[in-house]
Amino acid sequence: YKSSNKLITEKYLPIILSGKTGKRKMHILKGESGSSLYKPNKKWKEFWIEGYSEVNRIEEVDTRAIGDLNLPRFHMIKADIQGAELEVFKGITTEKWDDVVGVEVEASFWDSYEGICLFPDIHSYLESKGFALIGLRPSYSFLINGKEKIANHKERYGDVERHTFMGKTS
Repeated sequence: YKSSNKLITEKYLPIILSGKTGKRKMHILKGESGSSLYKPNKKWKEFWIEGYSEVNRIEEVDTRAIGDLNLPRFHMIKADIQGAELEVFKGITTEKWDDVVGVEVEASFWDSYEGICLFPDIHSYLESKGFALIGLRPSYSFLINGKEKIANHKERYGDVERHTFMGKTS
């Protein structure tokens, strides 16, 4: 995809990013948009839309570390990769981080997948790269089905913040 704005270019690559280039197991869910290198955490099953987090199949896939790609300079990162965000960030070289001015990342406050890094870890890592938190955006649509369930969940647990916006401080 290329934007009609000549100053903005977006490029989407048909690859699976991870912390290291190699073979990994991909958990393909019935709700395919939730498929991940990480296994869904069964203890939270009641909060997902019914059937969404059920593993349909597991496939061995080729993954790439972002540092192993011959990418041009980039200034913005948007990462929504089902729990693999921090491992991918750690694969970005210091030289590449120097060009980045903004990051939008899905950062979970709960372990929706087994073994993922949570918001505090991602936030701390991005702070170490010179970024400051700008805002949080909650996301409920894939999490629970129905307005009543969302209202009950908000009342019981508060907002579930997922998307985190961070910008360079210097």
